Amino acid sequence: MTVQQLLTQAAYTDQHDLIRHLDAQTDRAFTLMETASIQATRQLGEKADYQPQILASRGQLADVAVLIEAMVTAAQANGELDLADLLGAAAETADDLLILLARAAHGTLPAVDDAEDEDLEDGEQDQAADAVAV
Repeated sequence: MTVQQLLTQAAYTDQHDLIRHLDAQTDRAFTLMETASIQATRQLGEKADYQPQILASRGQLADVAVLIEAMVTAAQANGELDLADLLGAAAETADDLLILLARAAHGTLPAVDDAEDEDLEDGEQDQAADAVAV
């Protein structure tokens, strides 16, 4: 969804309409993605085969996490503290998923010894497991 679509999308005022939208959104995602996901995962064999899809998924999730964090900040600035708390919980979950996907990506690498980690220069570290913050 583009920023323009986000800015021009109307808000629901009726709970039943919102629930219908949420249900349809979930149904559409599972219907459209199920076939694509099945086809994409047929090629997976060795753990290295998983890496491109893990990285792509993590990239999409990072975009969503940044948007959620921005909405938390906006809700706080507008005095919508209950909404900010709910969005904050979603942001924490997104950050947790980013960390887990980073770990999964590392799990696709061939086994390395601890000496390779020592090759990092002072102050250099793997930031893939760091949470996203706005």
